[in-house]
Amino acid sequence: MATFRYEELKRVAMDVKAEFVSRGWLPVRKIRRKPRDKEKKNLLFTMAINRIDRYRPYRTERGVVLPYFKEK
Repeated sequence: MATFRYEELKRVAMDVKAEFVSRGWLPVRKIRRKPRDKEKKNLLFTMAINRIDRYRPYRTERGVVLPYFKEK
């Protein structure tokens, strides 16, 4: 089984995304410059935790299933 480090994957993803944007395959997204307030951060965190609880990933013989992204 191959192991990957998060930093390596992050760097590769950034390089690939930059190439796709330069070729016009992906739209350019604006970067959020204004920091979020503490209340908004807590709300987003709570929403993420609720989503994970509701759509808990599970393993099958073919791999890991992420129900939140699964097509119906």
